[in-house]
Amino acid sequence: MKRKTNGFLDVVRQKRAEQNRNWSTGPLPPPLDLATCADFTLGTWRIEVQAARLVRGDRQFELDEQMLSTLVLIAQAGALGIRRELLCLHLFGPVRPENHPAKLRRITSFLRRVLSDDGSVRLINTTPDGYAFETGAPVEGRSTLTTHDDDAPMRVETSNVGAYLQRGRRRGLALGAAIGMVVALTFVLIFLVERREGVLYGQIVKTVVIAAEPGRQLAPSFSPDGSQLVYSWLKPDGTQKLYVRATTGADVRALTEGPGRDENPAWAPKGGLIAFTRRSAEGCAILVVGAAGGTPRALGQCEFRTAGQMAWLRDGSALVLGHRGAWDAPGQIVSVTLADGKLGGVTNPSAGMPGDSQPALATSGRRFSFIRTRAAGAEDLQILEFDSGKPVRMTHDLAPITGTTWEQGGHSIIIASSRRGQDGLWRIRMDGAPPERLQPSTDPQRRPVMTDNGRSLAYEHWHVTTRFTRYGVSPESEGTPYRRGVALERSLSVSADGQRAAYISNLGDHDAVYLATVPDGIPHPITKGHYEQIESAQLAPDGKRVLFTGLTQGHLDVYLVDVAAGTPETRLSGEGESRAPAWSHDGHTIYFGSNRNGKRWQLFRQKTGDGAAEQLTEEGGLAAQESTDGQWLYFVRPDRKGLWQRSTAPGGDDLFLAGDLSPIDWHNLVVGRDAVWFVSRPAGDPVLARFVFAKGRVETGPLVTGLLRDSGLALLPSGDAVVVAEMSEAQVDIELSTLE
Repeated sequence: MKRKTNGFLDVVRQKRAEQNRNWSTGPLPPPLDLATCADFTLGTWRIEVQAARLVRGDRQFELDEQMLSTLVLIAQAGALGIRRELLCLHLFGPVRPENHPAKLRRITSFLRRVLSDDGSVRLINTTPDGYAFETGAPVEGRSTLTTHDDDAPMRVETSNVGAYLQRGRRRGLALGAAIGMVVALTFVLIFLVERREGVLYGQIVKTVVIAAEPGRQLAPSFSPDGSQLVYSWLKPDGTQKLYVRATTGADVRALTEGPGRDENPAWAPKGGLIAFTRRSAEGCAILVVGAAGGTPRALGQCEFRTAGQMAWLRDGSALVLGHRGAWDAPGQIVSVTLADGKLGGVTNPSAGMPGDSQPALATSGRRFSFIRTRAAGAEDLQILEFDSGKPVRMTHDLAPITGTTWEQGGHSIIIASSRRGQDGLWRIRMDGAPPERLQPSTDPQRRPVMTDNGRSLAYEHWHVTTRFTRYGVSPESEGTPYRRGVALERSLSVSADGQRAAYISNLGDHDAVYLATVPDGIPHPITKGHYEQIESAQLAPDGKRVLFTGLTQGHLDVYLVDVAAGTPETRLSGEGESRAPAWSHDGHTIYFGSNRNGKRWQLFRQKTGDGAAEQLTEEGGLAAQESTDGQWLYFVRPDRKGLWQRSTAPGGDDLFLAGDLSPIDWHNLVVGRDAVWFVSRPAGDPVLARFVFAKGRVETGPLVTGLLRDSGLALLPSGDAVVVAEMSEAQVDIELSTLE
């Protein structure tokens, strides 16, 4: 009988057992002292903590310590809930986190079953990935409980948004009367807006370049009357100061001077002051300067580089900005008063997440928007009224967002986001309508700003040229040139024999997949369709086929190109949206992420010869790579930090391997014979890292400062180096669009 050989992960597990090494998924929370906890009620149930039992009438359940602790911890967390990772640390400690999900499922299944007796209290899932208790009226004779759908992320219902914006509306109105009132109010609102020379949900009719000098023109901000722009100009010589110019394109004038880099200008509503941040050898400071120039006045400090986009209150009395009190604390939105620089908290994000940033105020001044980051790159738009303590989540795709601005009347927000590949400008409406892309572009568009009347929109337009660079394992490894780029090029994939490479380029003013011999062969396009965006080009092991994700009419699908046959590309995926394709080690199967069975992204696979797709994950998955022996999948989740592993065989659990990989870097993952290569961001800057199978731990490599977010990692056949896409040149212009 042939003896079964151990796989890489089997060897890792043996070494862990021999060394009795503990794995930690995060800082250990303070222990829960049950002896100090009082009895409490949940719905019709009473939890007698000291007696360790759950009681309702004549029904009684004895609880072990872990079940009792779970009840207490979730109840103490309130409506916001407690994150699963934190709950596991409380219950099981940092040892063997790969076993925690199964242990926790045993407890939560018991609680769901017992509490479902009359429906007066429910154990529900919260976003992202947590638990909370929801209480309600008991249902007579109820014996079962329909549990919360793990695959359905939290969303904003249209009716809820309407109630949020019209808090005085009574809930008891009949549906017909409500519809009639909404229609009438809409016509009146549009009439009033147009009378004020504003525009509601306008479309871009003209775009001109307003600032295109050499270097990077960044973070535009309109004067109150919309006739001027202030922006930060990073010149080729490295100096960065604020400049003002008329929106007609007249001559530019310098606003600030002196040492340090001046960034993030925000023009006050009253017109007299401009706030900005200055980074220098002394640190980061928040300053204000007169719109005509002069000596800036210090208003406060921007600790740990978290100020970013800032906004003024409508009366000009204070600024609203991002703030972090310590490196390990979440960022929060705070106000800084103009008179005395006093700080006041506005939002209160949960510990353990990067937190809140990028505030923007509606033209009414009663509500504002901000970005909540749950893990690096997993960001969503939130809105909050100043007299309300609970923000409303407006987007649910956990995509990076690089700027926000409100449109006229506060009925929509323009965000810069890579919802579909590269950064673009999207309209998010308060009435629940689907997101709308304002202007197609293969180049990144960032930091939008809108005039109060909604007729002018300014933003950064990035023109990026990249290069492909080779990096080795050592932290001291310096990048060496692999292939020179001529446009925005990324997602390199090299064939198993190292002779051919596929990659994405916008050389022809639109994205296409190119094929070339490496390293210096002349490229030629192999895609014939015209796509709004392309991502994740993956060359098959035999070098004859290429997988990629294409965006057409706002829809993401996976496509296959048979290079040898020379036939047009074919669409492989079915219902829903699909992205992040990857080949199996033998080239007979493809893996991809899809939201076809609900709004949560999961991993699927299918044979290249038929259209039947098999779902692999239940707890979420976006991008996966198969091991070289075909036994394991290593993957990234869309909403949780970490590198995960599961068997390629059906069933089984998802095992947590390392917490160094953020969702923003799902493009940047590749599996070799000895390690999984990926990008880590321990202090914000990208670093190459490897999870080494034989050692069962992560080893960090060189810093890659010019790495693109969607660079992709190409493992060379030698297995000791990868090729990444880096930014070599970036010209950033400010464009001005007119909306009607």
